[in-house]
Amino acid sequence: MFAKANAHVISFKTGNVFKNGASVIGTIKESVSVMPIKHMFKCIFSLPNILHDVISNIEETAESQTIKNFINGKRWKEIRQNYSDDDIVIPLTITLMILKLETLWDQIQEHIK
Repeated sequence: MFAKANAHVISFKTGNVFKNGASVIGTIKESVSVMPIKHMFKCIFSLPNILHDVISNIEETAESQTIKNFINGKRWKEIRQNYSDDDIVIPLTITLMILKLETLWDQIQEHIK
């Protein structure tokens, strides 16, 4: 179930590039790779037992008297009431990290000097 991420060029800049083992001034292409989140979830939840294990964990956590995470909270109970008992509802937290490509490039350049 492999899928290649789509690369998108976001900018070009002039800087040091390596050609034939030498550092020269050239054009640096900066790009990001994007993969639809729908595809990532499909890949994850298609793995053996993952969906079953996630659902079991949600059920066990919801029944626990010990506060473990979001599922034990009032807000999750409010959200869950909007769905039938037969619906599969999975709370997902998506964390996005933004990385400045110039900073990464500068760090790489410093490291290889």
